Amino acid sequence: MKLSLAMIVRDEERTVGRVLAEAATFCDELVVVDTGSRDETRSIARTQGARIYDFPWLDDFSAARNFSFEQCRSEWIVWLDADDGVEPDVQRRFAALHFESATHDVIYTPYRDALPGDGGDRGVVCYRERVIRRAAGLRWDGIVHEGITTMASRVLVRSDLPIDHHSTSERRERSKQRNLRILAAAVAQGRRTPRTLYHLAGELALQSRHREALDRWEEYLGINTLRWERYAALVHAARSSRAVGDLDRAMAYCRQAVELDTGRAEAYVEIARMHCDAERWREAMPYLRAAAGLAHPGSGFVNPAAYSWLPWQMLAICYSRLGDGPTAQDAARRAAALGAPSSLYSVG
Repeated sequence: MKLSLAMIVRDEERTVGRVLAEAATFCDELVVVDTGSRDETRSIARTQGARIYDFPWLDDFSAARNFSFEQCRSEWIVWLDADDGVEPDVQRRFAALHFESATHDVIYTPYRDALPGDGGDRGVVCYRERVIRRAAGLRWDGIVHEGITTMASRVLVRSDLPIDHHSTSERRERSKQRNLRILAAAVAQGRRTPRTLYHLAGELALQSRHREALDRWEEYLGINTLRWERYAALVHAARSSRAVGDLDRAMAYCRQAVELDTGRAEAYVEIARMHCDAERWREAMPYLRAAAGLAHPGSGFVNPAAYSWLPWQMLAICYSRLGDGPTAQDAARRAAALGAPSSLYSVG
């Protein structure tokens, strides 16, 4: 066997059958680890041909994820969650993969997550360790938002194999409460690792507890050296600062992010947004033009809108407010062509 699916589930009867059916098109075996379902998850998974294992929930995603990998028998393992989706063309690409274990241990692919929020610009793409060579013996680490650490030379990136995260608002709310509880308890117990601090700050920000989030962002920034993650933390810290009305602090975080990486667009857009909020349209425009000229990066956390339609839509608003209607309409058309939500086409 070449490829096993490893899943950890709990009360996923509404979606587990679909995900397993999609995975069955390119996986040789389906392994499902159940952490305490009370609904029909297990019977549905069994109907789809999965092997079912029980594992007690320990408030530790890595523990469950590692156990799921230990049950797999194929040379390679792909993981999915029960609210993920694999489009038909991506299924075909997975099925056609040629695995070369001599050259790499991990295949990174895009993980596309559409977050709730106004304006249509809350989508996030991050490149995740999606397929792992079993014989490499790699282990998951992190109680929440777990990950695998390996040498860059042993990584293959496949941007043509995106996985889509299709979570409901109800599920997201449950996840937020659970993740915050687990991470806060870990930090209170002294587990102040960069990963734990980063994700605790993010969970606090998701619940609009921005002042608490800022404390954790600051602590994280004092110890972390991972460049792309530090960039993301600076942008998040800027957003939390803006949320509490500290615009000077928000601008300082954004400028640090730009100094760290001039090739990423999120900080430029945040700076422009603050200028637009203050109706300083001309000051916003250079940052938007800088963002509009950048290519989508192939690593880290990425807001796809910042590399496509969003700078153009904001430029359209700036030109409109400055009385340049024709240029505003041209920018709006470019935004629309790049996928801006139809509700945002008009610039007034």
